[in-house]
Amino acid sequence: MHTIPSSHWIHYPEIDSTNLEAKRQLQENPNLDNLIITADSQTSGRGRRDNKWVSPPGENIMLSLISKAEISHEDISIFSLWLATSTVEVLKNLGVPIGLKWPNDLYSLGNPSKKLGGLLIEREQKHWIIGLGLNVLTTDFPTPISDTATSLKLEYPSTSVKLRHQIIEGLYLRWSTALDSPNLPSIIQSSLANFNQSHVYHEKVVTFYSDLEKPMGRIKGIDEEGALVVETFDGIQAYRNAHSIRLV
Repeated sequence: MHTIPSSHWIHYPEIDSTNLEAKRQLQENPNLDNLIITADSQTSGRGRRDNKWVSPPGENIMLSLISKAEISHEDISIFSLWLATSTVEVLKNLGVPIGLKWPNDLYSLGNPSKKLGGLLIEREQKHWIIGLGLNVLTTDFPTPISDTATSLKLEYPSTSVKLRHQIIEGLYLRWSTALDSPNLPSIIQSSLANFNQSHVYHEKVVTFYSDLEKPMGRIKGIDEEGALVVETFDGIQAYRNAHSIRLV
């Protein structure tokens, strides 16, 4: 039995991108709220910094949720962290614990930890579009990412199509309930306390890659604004942007 109302769920066998479709839906109806769009395959899926998201048809989760939730300017950064930590919690409740990497990438708990997916949050008109890509059933990745990518199936062999549906419904319930709540600001703030225990790089030495520098340091946590707190040779620093973070 589906927990998502049929009037709030659009599914496509194939589409260019669920986030692009969310924008098209908003052009037709600017009053949409809590509409989820899923697809079995994407031809133009992308992640953070316009990285291409590759996924074989019918194996993984590609979804976008449209929300009219009001997020204060001060909470925008930690809104992204809350989406990541809430995703981790939903999967943990379904028996497939995973971790995350700042700010909103989803990682396995293995050694080495590999990427399972990630989130992409965009602003469109007065709405938020929350995009998620998660490797569920794929077991064969192309050479460029085969050393760094994994799936729930590779980490948990009993993973099935049923789990794929349970994750979609669990995320919709968790996100839509919170986004409609008058207590949303405090719910978002709670992600700060939950982030470190899920962060696969917590207390590890990493190198940051950005446009101007490549600092190195030990990750100590996050501050009240969602910036990553790092102990470097120059003291404690807070970073809000990085192209990538790699273990030393």
